[in-house]
Amino acid sequence: KMQVFSLMVWFGLQTAAFLVYPMFKLWQRLYSYGRFSVNLIFVFVLLVYNASAHYIVISTISTYDLFPVPALVLLVEQLRFTMKSYSFIRENAYKVLYPWHKDD
Repeated sequence: KMQVFSLMVWFGLQTAAFLVYPMFKLWQRLYSYGRFSVNLIFVFVLLVYNASAHYIVISTISTYDLFPVPALVLLVEQLRFTMKSYSFIRENAYKVLYPWHKDD
């Protein structure tokens, strides 16, 4: 029963990780309208996204008193999703901020 619950939490994290791309595309479209304010809003959204994902994993582990292995798997997977989203944003933000530069 706990394995199924852990898998459901992981599936929710995976689904949330897929939301990074549409949010990035929205930021890309809105960037030309108000750079500073749009950047502040989307940085705040990214921080809330990461904080809430970490909170959900930690509260799930503590609420349901998961065994060490499923708890470790959820924590490591959440870290992996955070690193993947950061890497995606880091690699592609340069193309939005400096579109006149050529990539090699």
